[in-house]
Amino acid sequence: WNPQSTNLTAGYHIKGLAAHGDLLYIVANNGSAGEIETLTSGGTSTQKMSAAIYDKIFSVKGVLLVTIGNAIHQYDGNTTVGSAIVTLPSGQTFTDVADAGAVVLATATDGRIYSLKDISGTLTLKGQTEITGEQPTCIVESQGLIFYGTKELQTGSKVIGRLYRASLTVADDLYVLSQNQLIKQWDEDGIDNSPNALFTTRDSIYTGIKESGSTSFLWRYYLPTAGIARYYKASAGGTINNIINVDEKFLFTVTSDGVYQQTSNYEEEGFIIAAPADFFTAENKQFVEASVEVEELESGESVELHLSNKYESINDSEDSTWDLEVNALSGVGEESVQLSRVARYVVAKVVLKSANQTTSPKFKAFRVRALARPEL
Repeated sequence: WNPQSTNLTAGYHIKGLAAHGDLLYIVANNGSAGEIETLTSGGTSTQKMSAAIYDKIFSVKGVLLVTIGNAIHQYDGNTTVGSAIVTLPSGQTFTDVADAGAVVLATATDGRIYSLKDISGTLTLKGQTEITGEQPTCIVESQGLIFYGTKELQTGSKVIGRLYRASLTVADDLYVLSQNQLIKQWDEDGIDNSPNALFTTRDSIYTGIKESGSTSFLWRYYLPTAGIARYYKASAGGTINNIINVDEKFLFTVTSDGVYQQTSNYEEEGFIIAAPADFFTAENKQFVEASVEVEELESGESVELHLSNKYESINDSEDSTWDLEVNALSGVGEESVQLSRVARYVVAKVVLKSANQTTSPKFKAFRVRALARPEL
């Protein structure tokens, strides 16, 4: 990694970056004046604009968009910033932009997602979707689906964060989001749980969440199965505002701490909690057998299956009702045990343990079998 310098005006802070063609566009300001700079791979910087307080810059559909205060404008990449495409109410601002195929989608703090369509080379407002009671913070498109994050402000420092998926539909030449589905909600007292960045790959969506005063995580939503889980951990408590993948390694920033890079180390221990199952009947069942299926385990690795008959245990991995039923320590294939418990629900927690953080056990499946009680 070699640093490249750009001749920003003294006192200006970089507010946004956009790769456009073979140039890096930089917007910077000091709160009362701003500029747009370009930087080549050879380190040559050029000031393009210095007429307004530029806040953010995005490259979508072969054009540039810049935000100035509460408005978003099309920019020709040289010396012309067009008139405002959308002007928000005073005090509001745009948070993110994504190319969604038919239109460009822009999220804003006024609780709306705006649709901008390219008409003869000019982006034009063609619809908006209101997210009631929430502020959209980030947005991406993947495999024809739209994913966006929101935050709901609470009293004090608490912020509820949510991740949604949706579809883009058109009616009367207006493009809006439909079939909005909540994927995950983060809600910890005294914590800003909002997702502020999204990153997409061929099969996954990644977002960053601050979960405590000392830990922040990248979460991964896996498109083929619609499963979501923590994926990478930073031992620092801050919001994650930037995510990127370089040379098959993730890098992300943690506010007030620094830049983190993915390593090849595994966690010492991790868990998966499955959905509660009642086998489609509210009656008590006689649970008789449980098993786990694994690939060949290395020395020191283990896969544990813990069961609970308490529905609420899905929210607490440390709940006192979790009982260790299966502990696979070696071999390959399926290991099963007999059970003797009567309950309506069963909840499974699979715990993976690494031997030395250089390998990880590979878990394939778990099974729990129950019989109807005699009175049924």
